[in-house]
Amino acid sequence: MPRIMGLDVGDERIGVALTDPMLITAQPYSIIERKDRYIDKLLQLIGELEIVEVVVGLPLELNGSAGSQAQKVKAFATKLRAAMRKRDFGREVVVELLDERYSTAEAQRVLMGSGLRNRDRSAALDRVSAALILESYLTQRQQRR
Repeated sequence: MPRIMGLDVGDERIGVALTDPMLITAQPYSIIERKDRYIDKLLQLIGELEIVEVVVGLPLELNGSAGSQAQKVKAFATKLRAAMRKRDFGREVVVELLDERYSTAEAQRVLMGSGLRNRDRSAALDRVSAALILESYLTQRQQRR
């Protein structure tokens, strides 16, 4: 069953979240280290998990402008789109950018009450941020319908 993937792109890691097969809820999935072949790892997941849409969190400034981190994320999305064009998934896969100004702060609030140790909380932050980005996208998608 097709799914939607959410990504929280950082300089060192990419948090990955997935929808359930019914495209209703978002769950944290994994982290991909931004080392060698991270695009290949994403492409592999997109193929294996039947992803039809990738939502990439765009970290805009508080005033809505695109700062340096947002520019990096836009470049990442461009690179991902180019790599996807070279792959035949047997279906169209769309990459969307979504304003995620507050997702990391919200993820930190969610994890503070989790009872996890600091090290474990830090490891979960990117996955939870990706899930919050994806959940926001699903909410907006539902409101448009």
